[in-house]
Amino acid sequence: VGTVERELRLDGAAIRSKRAAIDAYGPLAEEANRLLDADATALAVERLRRPCFAWPDRYSPEWEVIGRGRVASQRYGEPILYADHVRPIARVVVYGGGVMPTPLRILITNLFVAHNSGSETVVELLADGLRRAGHVPMAPTLGTQADRMRARGHVLVDRVAALPARPDLIHVQHTPVALSALAAFPDVLAVFACHSALFEVEAPRPHPQIRQWIAVDDLCRDRCLSRRVPADQLTVILNAVDFRRFVRRPPLPERPRRALLLSKNHGHQTWCDRPAPSRASRWSNSVPRLDV
Repeated sequence: VGTVERELRLDGAAIRSKRAAIDAYGPLAEEANRLLDADATALAVERLRRPCFAWPDRYSPEWEVIGRGRVASQRYGEPILYADHVRPIARVVVYGGGVMPTPLRILITNLFVAHNSGSETVVELLADGLRRAGHVPMAPTLGTQADRMRARGHVLVDRVAALPARPDLIHVQHTPVALSALAAFPDVLAVFACHSALFEVEAPRPHPQIRQWIAVDDLCRDRCLSRRVPADQLTVILNAVDFRRFVRRPPLPERPRRALLLSKNHGHQTWCDRPAPSRASRWSNSVPRLDV
């Protein structure tokens, strides 16, 4: 779990060394073979990840089930458990033996998390950032983008009744789902984020549970003020860039070798995937290649 900071491709000698170490340790060999069945190239890549796990009091990892099964088959005498063995070590390593901060469960509302549009991307990056800060984000679902977030350990649901726990704070976006969340948890305070000065679904509504409002630019700020949002409870916070995901590259060459076409969401991908004109095959090799 965590964002990939660096990916290393191993050569043949390193892969053979890893294979020999795995084969020398029976339990590890069984785990490795299970992974290799799913991905035959798994031994060829090493990924260094920045941890972003909140170390909650209650957590049931899949490896506990595997361990208990081996104890039941009398292969081991006692399983390794998250609560008894792993979390206490994490307390020392991550927090230096001090008090582990109590994570907040933060519900993020949005109409969809499916198409990589603006507000959907904000949901994903916000959830990653909150978890790195030690909190437990919960968000709506619909689509492959939500599946990708689930694979990183986030909690995503498409209805309030499916939430696994009561949130401690609600970060509301998009009025219909925002009002549903506020009605379901009338004693939970909220912050409202306005991402558009145009669409009515983004327009803020004063509500007794909302104590702070966020506008992502000055136009959104003006719209919030026009909807009677108190100026002293309104802050402009520009959209952020996650420098863990987007790192500074080396200096560009004097003459570009490739071109990059960016599309806003999956709806534009159809146009990006269309074949180039036939005369492109006659272009010189000196023409930059287009990456989508």
